Amino acid sequence: MKNGNPDLLDLLKDILSALMVLSVIPIPWDKISETPPDFERSFWAFPIVGLILGLLSSLIFIILYYLSVPIILSVSLAIIAGVIFTGGLHEEGFANTFQALNKGKDKKQILEFMKNSNINAYGSLSLILLILLKIFALTSLGLENHWYVFSALIVSSTIGRSMLVFLRSISNQISKKNLKGEKFQTDVSVLWSALGISFLITIIFAPFWVAITGYTFCIMQSYIFMAYTNKKIGGVTGGILGANEQISEILFLIIFSALYGSI
Repeated sequence: MKNGNPDLLDLLKDILSALMVLSVIPIPWDKISETPPDFERSFWAFPIVGLILGLLSSLIFIILYYLSVPIILSVSLAIIAGVIFTGGLHEEGFANTFQALNKGKDKKQILEFMKNSNINAYGSLSLILLILLKIFALTSLGLENHWYVFSALIVSSTIGRSMLVFLRSISNQISKKNLKGEKFQTDVSVLWSALGISFLITIIFAPFWVAITGYTFCIMQSYIFMAYTNKKIGGVTGGILGANEQISEILFLIIFSALYGSI
């Protein structure tokens, strides 16, 4: 890792730091450490947090399913739970990004729209479409085998967070202070740890060819999205990273449902 060879406590702190960034789950940090969390180093743990959040949603789905709640309702409530756990962090980034890229005529306008948290009709429709695609893909899997839904929720959440780290590491950062874009200083070991952990989780929980195909397409999609945002504004923002996380999730779910889902 970045700061030498961290011990087990350091790794646990990184996971909790990542959980603080990616969720609204309260973490009593002042009782854990006297030093501030190292958010930069904690990026390696993003896939682990994705695993945790996906597992929470999948457990809710399984409980509802065995309570004989209809499959489409079980899936929908599991998705809603996932949004609640994260505070809609990435969904907001997705809606804002697509709204800004659609309405903005140039780089300045696009960035102004991204700063505005108000979502218009286009942003709302893109978000509704995203949620519907998730529901349809997971319901298709659930009609074939309910454990596919369990697997898909975990793996899509994990891959999404790792692709966030991946896009961040290969892109220029656009911020309020630097509109020209500056390269993220992501440590190579942090990046490869994130990708390695997420790939391992994918292989464990998803059918082999779904894991290989889905992971490959998410890497390709992240490269394409980077090229597109570079052309539009010269880099990425936090909202764009969140949008890529959601795009990666839905891409994996579509691939999984196409290969194993029921029509």
